[in-house]
Amino acid sequence: MEDFVNPGGPEVTDVRIYPYEMDRGNHKIMAYADVELSGMLWIKGIRLIKTKQQGYFVSLPSKRVRGEVFETVVIDHPEYLRYLRRMIRLKYQEYTGERYGT
Repeated sequence: MEDFVNPGGPEVTDVRIYPYEMDRGNHKIMAYADVELSGMLWIKGIRLIKTKQQGYFVSLPSKRVRGEVFETVVIDHPEYLRYLRRMIRLKYQEYTGERYGT
């Protein structure tokens, strides 16, 4: 965890995990997460998905309108997005005790 450093975005000050299993055929929603950034902004409704091929994936909130998916949260800093996704996966692992790749 020592090499796990914020690459320059807002500090993650809280991660809350809400276990919720729902099978969608080719993937399964395992939990929802809310993330607090720098003690002042919350991103709510993040999904932790387990796919049959890829393992775990963290999906930021989106909306479906007339069959088209629109992202409601966009992070344009790839390293920060990886950092945020890893924080959520690690918190889920801590919550469940389940082991998998970070």
